[in-house]
Amino acid sequence: MLREHENLYCDLSAFSGCNALTRDPDYGYRFIEEFSDRLLYAVDLCTPDDRQPRMLASFLDASYESGCISERDYTLICRGNAIRVLNLEDLSE
Repeated sequence: MLREHENLYCDLSAFSGCNALTRDPDYGYRFIEEFSDRLLYAVDLCTPDDRQPRMLASFLDASYESGCISERDYTLICRGNAIRVLNLEDLSE
């Protein structure tokens, strides 16, 4: 769907988003590279151990630190896309 609809964005808040990226990391890295300008880091649940939010953050951090995803892609997913989509440029300085 992302290839067909240029105005479609994905948030990665659901466990399924994290699972889709992490169950096959090589596919996840390619997906991130292709769609990094339309992926948004998000957390939509609180758990007693906060396991899922840490899983996604840890995966993104480790992927960036190991060079599997670029700094550009990491920054877009973690903050850049949200800043752009929500028109928060003035607040991000």
